Amino acid sequence: MEEDLLDDALLGKKAQLVLASKEKRLINFVVDYFALIIAVSLFYVFLDGLGYSITPSTTGDLKSQLQGSLFYLTYYLLVEGLMEGRSLGKLVTKTRVLTIEGHPPEVMDIIARSFIRIVPFEPFSFLGSSKLGWHDRWSKTLVIDELQSVLPDKGNWEEVEIKE
Repeated sequence: MEEDLLDDALLGKKAQLVLASKEKRLINFVVDYFALIIAVSLFYVFLDGLGYSITPSTTGDLKSQLQGSLFYLTYYLLVEGLMEGRSLGKLVTKTRVLTIEGHPPEVMDIIARSFIRIVPFEPFSFLGSSKLGWHDRWSKTLVIDELQSVLPDKGNWEEVEIKE
């Protein structure tokens, strides 16, 4: 009986979410950017192997910008969608995406985050004092540090405390 009370006290019904630092967010961005470059390169090699000779455009025209945005969206949709709010960068830094209620993101949350990422100047939204970028705020999600946060039993909590 006493053991059950101790478990309830440790788990509680309150999630304590600690936002990931800007340094970890930068590492996430860099790792994911290089992973995206490798994935796109492999995609072009694969197409070339099938006999489709497509040379990626580097001129910065509208077609290449749309193509780059499509790859960017696809990468985050697949990676964060399949890995429950984690990308390769987030795996490295032990961070993850959650909704502001503290729950794993749903497909629509990931779609919103992914589309907002292609807004011009979005990376500069981290230059202020907030640890949240536009793609966090506008999609009502956040990136937490898994090592510092407390997530009670399988997301069954009544209250969420967010710490910067």
